[in-house]
Amino acid sequence: MILSEQNLKPEALLRFFKKYFPEKDWFFLDMYSDDETMHFLKPNSMGFYTVTASSKAYPVEIHLTEGNEDIIAELQTKIARALSEKYHIKTVIDFTHPEKPDDPFYSLLFDDGVCFLADDSEWEEKEEFIILEPWSLP
Repeated sequence: MILSEQNLKPEALLRFFKKYFPEKDWFFLDMYSDDETMHFLKPNSMGFYTVTASSKAYPVEIHLTEGNEDIIAELQTKIARALSEKYHIKTVIDFTHPEKPDDPFYSLLFDDGVCFLADDSEWEEKEEFIILEPWSLP
């Protein structure tokens, strides 16, 4: 899941995904539609859906759909960074600290494309991410 501080509409996200990540065959998965969506699932396809969040700071959640969780994890990091750069916004994804894999309170926060390690332990109560340090990605 990617949190976005800007309420990006599905149409804009679909255009963004197709332009910046053309290696995948992108489609919007309308969770509220009665249409059958299984026909979209084929090799190299990647779906997404959005959820309106109750947070004022990050009003939309972007979820990727794919059978392989490793592909989603790799791609969501790239997407969060690219969205942050393109729209000059903050985006956030869950993160497992490599030196502290049992500590659940880490996220990566992208601010205008720059990555930071963040403590998300205050998220539930205060809707705040505490920036710990700049973080470099491989």
